Amino acid sequence: MSIIDEHVKAVDAIRIAIKREKETLDYYTKAESVVNDAGAKKMFEHLIHHSKEHIRLLEEEYDLNIMSEM
Repeated sequence: MSIIDEHVKAVDAIRIAIKREKETLDYYTKAESVVNDAGAKKMFEHLIHHSKEHIRLLEEEYDLNIMSEM
């Protein structure tokens, strides 16, 4: 587990956030595939959608602001 504190560089914080969000997406995707309850399945589908959006936003931030500075 990576430590996030006031000494972490922005690029590293974004990379860590992307990695963790992808791990979360993987968990939600696996959970959605094994649950039988329609309500639980719908909840995981909702969480999957939001995780994908978080990844997109983080990657966009990385590309626009971090990569342009390098």
